[in-house]
Amino acid sequence: MANKYIYRSRISEAKLREVVCLFSLDIEASKIAKISKLNRNTINRILNLLRAHLAEYYEEQSSYSGVVEVDEIFAMAA
Repeated sequence: MANKYIYRSRISEAKLREVVCLFSLDIEASKIAKISKLNRNTINRILNLLRAHLAEYYEEQSSYSGVVEVDEIFAMAA
């Protein structure tokens, strides 16, 4: 039952893929826990790791670098 995606995980890769699929459908963590029959804290841990990995990936792919300045007109409207 080795899982190559999460170190020392007791969750099978099939179960992890199911969680990722449900995450991609934008389902809440508590509902994912009920559907996958995993603990809510485990789901939260997996989703936080997934979000961090996605943020890191998109940060690397971003064409912006440095500081981005906002025009005063747009800053006042917000």
